[in-house]
Amino acid sequence: MPLTAITRLRVIGATAAAEAFSKLRPLRYTIPAPHLSPYAKGFTVTKRARGFSVIESLIAMVLLSFSMLSLFGLISTSFGFTEQDSERIQAIAASQQYLDVLRQATQNAASLPSAPTVNIDPGFGQTGHQITSTQNFSIANNSCPLISGTKVMHNCQVTTTWTESGVTKTVTVQSYVSQQ
Repeated sequence: MPLTAITRLRVIGATAAAEAFSKLRPLRYTIPAPHLSPYAKGFTVTKRARGFSVIESLIAMVLLSFSMLSLFGLISTSFGFTEQDSERIQAIAASQQYLDVLRQATQNAASLPSAPTVNIDPGFGQTGHQITSTQNFSIANNSCPLISGTKVMHNCQVTTTWTESGVTKTVTVQSYVSQQ
């Protein structure tokens, strides 16, 4: 007798769980035969299972196109910043090279060399065509004066200026040098 009571409880419990599960699922459908279309007899489609409407698809396409256009604008802007950084890197390299010459002359107590004329390498534009421009960096030094209170420490400073899109840009490189 106890086995029958346990079996009944298990069956009742399984039925209650199946009913609760069926209430949680909003979509109800029966699987048709594989050769039949979804709209054939025996297949029930609720409103939620129909898919996207044309309006929803159009809205998604408009949002996607706006995001793509903004991404293209961002890429174009980043190429412009890359070209600006290229000139700044060239200016720092030219300044550092001249500063090395000044440091060598100061360490050897020789006369300071004059500032060189360095051409700006315009490189290639965004379209891959060579940019033709004949600009130069203007390089100046501060004559590497002695630091006050010392007899052997010099403060060498090189300033490089150039014009970029009508705006004057400046880079300064500085080094302390001791005489030997």
